[in-house]
Amino acid sequence: MLEEELDQLREYGTPRIHPARVQKCVARCGGGRYLKNLPCWDQYLAMAFAQLTYRENLRDIEACLRSIGGKLYHMGFRGKVANLG
Repeated sequence: MLEEELDQLREYGTPRIHPARVQKCVARCGGGRYLKNLPCWDQYLAMAFAQLTYRENLRDIEACLRSIGGKLYHMGFRGKVANLG
């Protein structure tokens, strides 16, 4: 089941919104000025992944992303998944 959701993210999440468009919006709105570790693009991917996989809280998102650690780079993630606890 997780493979299907990963395919959905690859198919629907990344091609429709290009990272350059996200960066353009971030620059225009000043959204990245207080960031320390997580780029806006990675946050977008994490939120899209959470919606596609019906995750309910941050721990759940983190656990799921950590479980597929080897595939994150291929999904577009460039940062590390933080440890919440």
